[in-house]
Amino acid sequence: MNILQIISDTKELLSKTTDQNDLYGTFFIPKQNGYREINAPCKELKILQKAFAQYITRFHAGKNRRKISHSSAHGFIKGKGIITNSAEHLETLTNRVMHVNNAYKRGDTKTKIVITQLRKSLYAKPLQKNQRSVLVKFDIKNAFGSVKTTKVRQIIQHIFDATIDLDRDYISYSDGISLKELVAYEKEAVETLTQLVTLNGSLPQGAPSSPVLLNISLFKFQYDVTRKLKEENILRRFCNPERVQKIVVSTYADDISISFLLLKDVIQIPQIKKCYIDKHKIACFIERELKKHDFKLNLKKTMLFTKKRGFKITGITLSNSGLTVSRKIYANLRATIYNYLKDTFKLNKESKATTLEFERIEGMISHIASVDIAKADRLIRYFVNKSKKVRIDYTLDNGEYGNTLLLENTARLKELIQNVPYQDINTLSKLKVIR
Repeated sequence: MNILQIISDTKELLSKTTDQNDLYGTFFIPKQNGYREINAPCKELKILQKAFAQYITRFHAGKNRRKISHSSAHGFIKGKGIITNSAEHLETLTNRVMHVNNAYKRGDTKTKIVITQLRKSLYAKPLQKNQRSVLVKFDIKNAFGSVKTTKVRQIIQHIFDATIDLDRDYISYSDGISLKELVAYEKEAVETLTQLVTLNGSLPQGAPSSPVLLNISLFKFQYDVTRKLKEENILRRFCNPERVQKIVVSTYADDISISFLLLKDVIQIPQIKKCYIDKHKIACFIERELKKHDFKLNLKKTMLFTKKRGFKITGITLSNSGLTVSRKIYANLRATIYNYLKDTFKLNKESKATTLEFERIEGMISHIASVDIAKADRLIRYFVNKSKKVRIDYTLDNGEYGNTLLLENTARLKELIQNVPYQDINTLSKLKVIR
């Protein structure tokens, strides 16, 4: 669907209603501190919003174009997700050796002697991944609602202007509209597209076009923060830059994660002192940067993690062996599997409720397999072994049904574990997706 067709179809759809809220269905989903409001567009509007989002992505994918998202962004981007967002904060042995070499270059004579001995022990160690020393997490307050109509209009105006000037191939003249006519009603077209992707003066959470526009809105903020955290005068506000080896920034939608690799953890020698990160000062820095781009920081969700407390980013736990899921999630899923098997075999039939429960189990195991394949394998073996035991505990009128159900569900889970793309945690550099 080309841009002209999107504009004409949007005009036709908007002309059918006087209130734009009629095109959306609102519902609420529970979250940790209350409920999240979701505005789901109707089928016709959703198709147009999705087509426009694909057009923006395709347009920005060309050469010599402004990037649609910063390299630190991992949310709503093809090939990225919560796994790549968490993996940014893992430290490989290769990087560890590189940091030691950098510390050797800028160290004094005594430090160089100790580092020389440390180098030998580092190369002799087995390959493993280590988490960073300190992690600070931030949350943007009402991220989608903070992107107002004015900002959306500016983004669309930039895309529309560049489309006319540079991308004539993207525009179809099949409707008999010439380039001069297109420029003539440019303002009307920009306003129509703005109405297409906004609701009540901001981006609706639930529309397929909102994530793409949010990433574009956050680009400048991500660029500024990544650049400024490399400057010593900025770092001195909340830590000692001489004692920090590396800083990594990653964002997933409204979640911001900043990790610090301290020199003390890379080279454990008495000459190097500890470095303390001031959570409140770095929060003030992030708050000021967000304010410049019309966003607000949710101070209640600002958290600082150390190695003693453990790291957790976008629901994934970072351990010394790599990425995994928390023990709580693993234990809850085991309990869910047991309750599902007990209810299914006790009723001697698979009801609608138990069918949905199995699909939930299947989805959770798929998620765990993409993070930690060993834990997913243990859960499937637990499902098989426990189903045999539960089937013996309850007498079935039709024993064949129990056997058939067991075989079908086990086959589905085994097929899932074979086909799901998961992250290989034994690679030297970035995690590779393998099947």
